[in-house]
Amino acid sequence: MSVPSGVDLPGRAWAGHEPLVVTDVGSEQGFSRTIAAQQAGLRGALALPIMAAGKTFGVVELFSAEAVQPDEALIQLLKSLSAQIGQSFQRRLAEDQLRFIATHDS
Repeated sequence: MSVPSGVDLPGRAWAGHEPLVVTDVGSEQGFSRTIAAQQAGLRGALALPIMAAGKTFGVVELFSAEAVQPDEALIQLLKSLSAQIGQSFQRRLAEDQLRFIATHDS
């Protein structure tokens, strides 16, 4: 799914470059999928920007049936996970570029 920066949960995580934890999607301002989430029995949500070298590559959005109370340990874990995924993504892009150069270099 594609959303503009700053819009909805993934767009806000993208713009803020920080994990965003929502305790209850039913009471979250600016969450466009409240009805669908409630019908699916979802309450908690988090959006995790995938980052490397100060650049955001994407956002992973996760939901739970229970309300999630964020704490500093969870936020730090999410930031670490984001950095690891981002580094893996960045490494894969560099490998693809090297393969392209190697196959097109005369």
